[in-house]
Amino acid sequence: MNKRELFKSNDVPYINIKHCLIVKRENSFPSDNVTSVFAFVRNEDGEFLVFEHSMDDNRKIDIAGGHVEKNESFLTAVQREVLEETGYSIKNIKYVATKYISLYGEKPINYKYPFPNSNMLFFVANVDKKVTDALFDDSAKAFFMSYNDLYEMLPDETKCILKSIIDDDI
Repeated sequence: MNKRELFKSNDVPYINIKHCLIVKRENSFPSDNVTSVFAFVRNEDGEFLVFEHSMDDNRKIDIAGGHVEKNESFLTAVQREVLEETGYSIKNIKYVATKYISLYGEKPINYKYPFPNSNMLFFVANVDKKVTDALFDDSAKAFFMSYNDLYEMLPDETKCILKSIIDDDI
């Protein structure tokens, strides 16, 4: 894998405190301060699995992912999140990138993540099979989307990860 910085910003709209967000492609993921995992999951036609949120007005369509539970491995977490949000099991899971988030200043009241640094892991995987139609509470439906359509709807700090998956033929 080609280790490199894919993105850097001090102005990510959904982080409402002074911060720095860096996205890096690396050979291995960090083991500390990991809060969540996400997966770009492809089918045999090269389309990507997404789901529609039923409760979140800010993000209508998203890739599967979420928080890592206590004592849960990152691979188990990404498998669980994809299953809960889409109803699909996955295989051939590979780590691709980390979003490193560093916050500056005082810790916000009721802030539930590691402070001042937290990390979000991104994986790529293949669809294995449809397991269930019963989706987790915030998922209305799951479906597949082309690379171009998915790329257009992602925020810049996630677009760069998707682009690197295609560019590096992962």
